[in-house]
Amino acid sequence: QPRVVAYDSSQPRVEAYGSSQPRVVAHDSSQPRVVAYDSSQPRVEAYGSSQPRVVAHDSSQPRVVAYDSSQPRVEAYGFAQLFVENETSAPVEIKAGPNVSITQGGPANISGGRPVVIVERPRTPAAWCDFHGVQVVDGVAILYKAVEDDWRGDHKTTVTYEPGSVPKAPDWDGGREECGGGLHFSPRPVMALRFCTGATHFLACPVHLSEISVHPQGNYPEKCKAAGLAAACFEVDIDGVPL
Repeated sequence: QPRVVAYDSSQPRVEAYGSSQPRVVAHDSSQPRVVAYDSSQPRVEAYGSSQPRVVAHDSSQPRVVAYDSSQPRVEAYGFAQLFVENETSAPVEIKAGPNVSITQGGPANISGGRPVVIVERPRTPAAWCDFHGVQVVDGVAILYKAVEDDWRGDHKTTVTYEPGSVPKAPDWDGGREECGGGLHFSPRPVMALRFCTGATHFLACPVHLSEISVHPQGNYPEKCKAAGLAAACFEVDIDGVPL
């Protein structure tokens, strides 16, 4: 499962064959091109003003996730299955053959394809965890935080996430606002990178499901927040594997 990360104005080309599952993350103004064949399942995440192009053939199943002002372009043919999550205000441009099935989350201009399945944003903590595949055991969800060398995030608050600690928010607002007023988490370590681009550590953070606040109509629906942790956090790698 190779990982390709594109920065600045780079233009890498990634081709996926067989049952491969490459992950392509585009930042800045990069313009990666991803071509998927066979039953491959590439995942493309676009940030900044990146403009990735994804071309899917055969029975490939690409997943495209768009953030910020990125503008992915997608072409899908054969019996491909396309999954598009768009958190931007600009629609993703999709051109699809007649046998392509499309699952749409967020704005999209779609030409061709089978009848589109439109996915609603999850509105409750339980639905949000289920939507993102977050592990929940005995009412506790495992969420993730990206931090720098000092175990703090980009905003340099007084809260640190050293392994073994149980951070609490000094400014909890009851979940009212999307940003600020609590501790913020992502469903995957790689998704937490968006909120701490200089991250050198990733932490798994157990949080009570009943204390999670989500904002489905906010600017960052892939982020949630809470007053604090239910148990000690522990370090993981970018794929969530404990270190």
